[in-house]
Amino acid sequence: MLFKFAMGKAKEVCDFLRDYTVGGSDNAVIIDETTCAYVRFVDPTVETEYRSPREYAGFIVRSLFEELGIDVSVFVGGKVNTFSDIATSYKQALATETMSASFGIQNGVKSYKDYILVKMMEDISPNKVEEFLSVLLDKNTRKVLKDKELMVTGEEYLNNDLNISETARVLYIHRNTLLYRLNKLEKITGLDLRKFNDAMEFRLISVLGKFTN
Repeated sequence: MLFKFAMGKAKEVCDFLRDYTVGGSDNAVIIDETTCAYVRFVDPTVETEYRSPREYAGFIVRSLFEELGIDVSVFVGGKVNTFSDIATSYKQALATETMSASFGIQNGVKSYKDYILVKMMEDISPNKVEEFLSVLLDKNTRKVLKDKELMVTGEEYLNNDLNISETARVLYIHRNTLLYRLNKLEKITGLDLRKFNDAMEFRLISVLGKFTN
């Protein structure tokens, strides 16, 4: 996991992460003045209260803010089976940071798994992208792709498991502002992100929109 934070917080964050290590294997190292890398080892024979690395990272993010008042962004690489493959997970975390930036999203927790769909579509031709978008969006609703604020809001709402309070916190906006944006997004696109099919359709639209000019 890559932890990104404000300048001058590296030692505090790294020390905090080391306090959360399990056994003697987990470790946190300072990469630069705004980045720490955290490696967590998981024993598959031991039950854990966290369903995924992403959920565990979310717990750390909340704890850092509550205990030290430090806001962090976390980019989570994939699980690997051997010590020698940690470099692969690190590269995935870096790729997640890059893709998050392309979506205009930097706050909260982002996992490499969140962007598998993006990687799958990188080789699709521009003509195919346009063809798919023409099915998903009509001429009037296509304008939503140009509204970065609404698109980022929708993505963060999905990334935070439809949690209004957490999404508002990550976006640094009041919950009423968030509800207003989600209602506006639904009015334009006809998609209610609380419904599974609509959420999937929005995610697809968001990804395809990154491959348009």
